[in-house]
Amino acid sequence: MDSPARPDAFAPPDGTLRRLRQALALAPDDVGARRDLAATLARQGRFAEARLEAEALAVRTPADPEAAFLRAWAGLGAGETEVASHVRGRAGEAELCARLAPLAADLGRWGEAVALTGRAAELIPGQPEAVLRQALALDYDDRFEAASALLEALAGRSAGDPGLEARIRFHLAVTNLLQGRLAEGFARMEARLQVQGPRPMPLPRWDGSPLAGRSILVRAEQGYGDLFMFIRYAGLLAAQGARVLAEPFHGAEGVLATCPGVAEVVTGALTLPADTWQIELLSLPHLLGTREGAVPAPIPYLAVPAHVPSREALDRALDVPGRRLGLVWSGNPGHARTQERNLPPEVLDLLADVPGVTWFSLQKGARARPALPLVDLEPWLTDFSDTAHALSRLDGLVSVDTGIVHLAGAMGLPTWVLLAHLPDWRWGLAGTRTPWYPSLRLHRQARHWDWPPVVEGLAAELTRAASA
Repeated sequence: MDSPARPDAFAPPDGTLRRLRQALALAPDDVGARRDLAATLARQGRFAEARLEAEALAVRTPADPEAAFLRAWAGLGAGETEVASHVRGRAGEAELCARLAPLAADLGRWGEAVALTGRAAELIPGQPEAVLRQALALDYDDRFEAASALLEALAGRSAGDPGLEARIRFHLAVTNLLQGRLAEGFARMEARLQVQGPRPMPLPRWDGSPLAGRSILVRAEQGYGDLFMFIRYAGLLAAQGARVLAEPFHGAEGVLATCPGVAEVVTGALTLPADTWQIELLSLPHLLGTREGAVPAPIPYLAVPAHVPSREALDRALDVPGRRLGLVWSGNPGHARTQERNLPPEVLDLLADVPGVTWFSLQKGARARPALPLVDLEPWLTDFSDTAHALSRLDGLVSVDTGIVHLAGAMGLPTWVLLAHLPDWRWGLAGTRTPWYPSLRLHRQARHWDWPPVVEGLAAELTRAASA
């Protein structure tokens, strides 16, 4: 089961409802038209009407599994419980439950998603995909111990299937890290290398052996946030006597070079001594023994580089009196959970009454923007050197969970992070602080998709700070 889409992610084509109603007015027993009408109403979120049409369809075709599916879908949207009962005993029940589960997820009905994925797994025993979907649903339903137990049991039955074992370990890693079980989680996170597929490694992979007098190439992986978060380990490698070479992502070269312990940022083809080690960035927490209560946080460990392409233009734009706060409401559109993490920009208008603040947008590439008055810095943010300079001139940053949060945290900038109900593993499950970045404050959704209370709470906090 994929991570959920926003509830408003579906919309029928213009004129579809009118055409279907006209068809049924002419032929009330047209099963195909009634089926399409029920589905279209459900996609539009008109679940009470969809339920009526699905019930009428079921009267005409009582043995039709699709009619039962549509009735269950409408029931999900209308707030019914135990919707699996609508498809129980139908032909293809396991498939129907598997189809309903992501629809339950889209609606935030995680208890129903758990029941549906559990029923599908029960009907097709020995099918690991069904169990993995059930474990994901349990995570979203805040039942992490149950998810871990399910995955541990599946792991015990997966011996002899390396690919499946790796996927299970990876799922367990994410759950462990969310729970704050860092040593276990980072050890299991090594499974990502099997799940993602092999990456060319022309140099020997570091295994934790002594580094004194050796060079080590740290390979970038995942996204910019991971790069900024885990480059902190360069200092620990250098403390062991290594010469640390850092592989960047495009646009982060200058910022990466400011990290203590990084001897050189390497780009493009280069020739390295044959005795140079290499290691993937996200393997460093495991190899260097990160555990609960022992998170390295040498803040600040990133800074503004000497060369900033847009320094003068940014200085002019940021030269305003009063409190200056940055704002980012949307992250990488290619991220698997981007719809969960991103903030509808109109919700940010709740910040309009915070006194004494000039808001600066550091948002990149967003089409929709809030009505909140903003100074747009995007034209001058050509790379992360510009972004770091802009952050250094601000009094703080408000952002959803995306790469700039990690840069701000690594620079020690006060930052308020707006988190989805099920956050990324690095933020844990509770609390307003994180050991990774002491300057961050975490504002969490109490319910899936429910952003207004999060922003209202932030506005109240910023208002109190302004009057202190």
